[in-house]
Amino acid sequence: ESVEVKDEVIQGKIKTTDSALRTITLQDALETIIQVQKYATIFKDGDKIGIEGLEYDDEIRAFGLPSECSGDDVDFYGYDIIVVDDDE
Repeated sequence: ESVEVKDEVIQGKIKTTDSALRTITLQDALETIIQVQKYATIFKDGDKIGIEGLEYDDEIRAFGLPSECSGDDVDFYGYDIIVVDDDE
């Protein structure tokens, strides 16, 4: 028996970040919450940064997996986060 895992990508503007909980809330209608994994890679302007370097209104693209458990407090598990230009 095999298991196939397909990662997904979500994109949006940051509403808030919480460094202690390692979460990002997006400005979308659902206020999507991304759980940034401890070993996640975050890039901004070509530099590797910590979650503390993310700012309100940054446009991000997050690569990872959606939460499939109804009891989870997050919507998406982010493994790689890239701050992108709004026009990308």
